[in-house]
Amino acid sequence: MRKKLPLLLLAALPMLTFAQSAQSKVSVHPKKQAVTKQAKPHLLAAPVAYCTPALDCTDGDLISNVTFAGINNTTTCSPAGYGDYTSLSNTTTLLAGESYPIAVTVGDGWPNENVSVWIDYNKNDLFETSEFTYVGNVNTVSSGLTVTGNIPIAAGTANGSYRMRVRVAAVGANADDNTLACDEEQGYGETEDYTLIIGAPAPTGCLTATNGQYPAATFTPNCNGAVGNITTVAWLNEYSKVNVIAGTTYTFSTSVNTYFITIGNEAGTAVLASGTGSVTYTPIANGIVRFYSHLSSNCDGTSSSHTRSVKCGTPPPPPTACTDFKTPSNNRENGGFFGGDTAQRLAIDIPVGSTGFTVHGIEPIVAGDATTFSFKFYSNNAGLPGTEIATRNGIIQSSVVTGTAFNYEFKKYTVAFDSPIDLTANTTYWVEVTSDAVAWESAS
Repeated sequence: MRKKLPLLLLAALPMLTFAQSAQSKVSVHPKKQAVTKQAKPHLLAAPVAYCTPALDCTDGDLISNVTFAGINNTTTCSPAGYGDYTSLSNTTTLLAGESYPIAVTVGDGWPNENVSVWIDYNKNDLFETSEFTYVGNVNTVSSGLTVTGNIPIAAGTANGSYRMRVRVAAVGANADDNTLACDEEQGYGETEDYTLIIGAPAPTGCLTATNGQYPAATFTPNCNGAVGNITTVAWLNEYSKVNVIAGTTYTFSTSVNTYFITIGNEAGTAVLASGTGSVTYTPIANGIVRFYSHLSSNCDGTSSSHTRSVKCGTPPPPPTACTDFKTPSNNRENGGFFGGDTAQRLAIDIPVGSTGFTVHGIEPIVAGDATTFSFKFYSNNAGLPGTEIATRNGIIQSSVVTGTAFNYEFKKYTVAFDSPIDLTANTTYWVEVTSDAVAWESAS
């Protein structure tokens, strides 16, 4: 039975001080008379939210477009001169220590429109002098003029989301506007807020699982380079749990290469990686991840059965001192074509004596170049291949030329299996070899 824990609410009472403003503020605008606002006491307290400046953009002192790092937002005059567009964020990756161009289109309210930007790097709900960038100014009465500049992302900024404030004010060129992010006394202008994501964007995926978890046990991969099947009867909209080790690269896959995969944290609250058909993920800490499969990135699908698999590690190289069944070259006197004009299949028998052993790979000598090898193991049926009992993919480790014959160069390939295979004592097996080489050397 699952229970919800009560929510613990913590409240802090801020320290309060009072200060008297040092001077009156004056705003001047053509078409309007100068307005003098009397000095008044200001209450200074720990901030509880970002300030909301109230400016007047009804006379054309406004922001009509902000273009920055994939944000391209065209607007009209916002109510009270403030527009909250924090639902919009950059689509271009921003990196700490780099600079990125910004373009702000302003209105024609006054010949001087000054553009400034703040980014709250320390996330204290204040826009401080150290977080200020002066973009520029236009001084011509004309609609649709654009102020351009560059926004440097502070070096050392941690990956995450930050609030950016863009402000236009009907004043002359002034790079000292760094304290005016919350100013209401300027009177004429507009302010807009956006969200910036610094660092690589968080992966998106599907953390829904209407069919729950299957199997109930957490799967632990062997990490020997072999593909391990978590389950061969997986359903869509379902997940499996997998133990992972920090620094180890895991490849998660499904038997249907169009299915959408999501790797989530153990609680199912955060996406760690996602993709279609196959996903690679390297954890930074030991733990458990969730492996979800869906029909598509729309997080859909119900009961379509498939296999969820995981692979990690590399197969061990074949032993260097193997003498069992080691057959020397027969000086390229004969061979069998792979496929050939009769679609023949090439196999050899492996009689195992009184001691079983583990096979890690094979060293076939072939005619022509090879880029792929695969192997099928069969039981013995009266001296012929019987029932298929295992398959292995080959991983080419190295090759050496052994000679030339029949106008082909012959090469001995050292081929590791993607996972070892155990052969039982007093048993005969057959192994079939397929390759994109021309032929497999044999004795006549």
